[in-house]
Amino acid sequence: EMALKSNAVYNTLYTPNNEESIELQLLTSDINIAMNQFSEAESVLNKSLTVLQRMRLSDGLKVKALIKLGSLYNLQNNKAEALKKWSDAVNAAKSKFGAKHPIIAEIYTKLSELSIKSGDAAKGLEYAENALKAILIENPEICLSPILLLKSWELKVSALLNLGKFDETVFKKEYFKWMKILYMEYLPIRFESEFRNSHQRLC
Repeated sequence: EMALKSNAVYNTLYTPNNEESIELQLLTSDINIAMNQFSEAESVLNKSLTVLQRMRLSDGLKVKALIKLGSLYNLQNNKAEALKKWSDAVNAAKSKFGAKHPIIAEIYTKLSELSIKSGDAAKGLEYAENALKAILIENPEICLSPILLLKSWELKVSALLNLGKFDETVFKKEYFKWMKILYMEYLPIRFESEFRNSHQRLC
């Protein structure tokens, strides 16, 4: 009887029914994965997605859960399911954030990297270019994430090399255009931040 009561209390406390409890479940899935408890992590993530869908809770949490689930399947070498969940995450992210957002680029880099490793360089190239589109704004020229820019370029080059289509001249022209923007836009901020942090350490 005590065991049944304890189980009922556990289910009441840990059954996700709001955004805070979903966050807890996502954190729990991270712990499960770290402990190689993949089945438990998959169950937690699918349960969270079901609740998010039923209760029409945060699309942001849905994106996060789908990314985690895709990463879990990728870790288990279930590439088909990983691609499917990350593709679902892209659609959910676009619905939540619009076409331009770093999280969309991040998911596309995951899709690109997995596709290239799986031997589908053409699809990997498509995903890498989509990642770049998600973080590069042409007018005015702005990059939403310098780290993802470099990652996307790296994947694009890898895909082009695999396809035998790499043109160094064209690549350098595009690459250095955005590198110039990055250095002008982000380096002063970085140096100012580092100066402030070092000054605080000295005081």
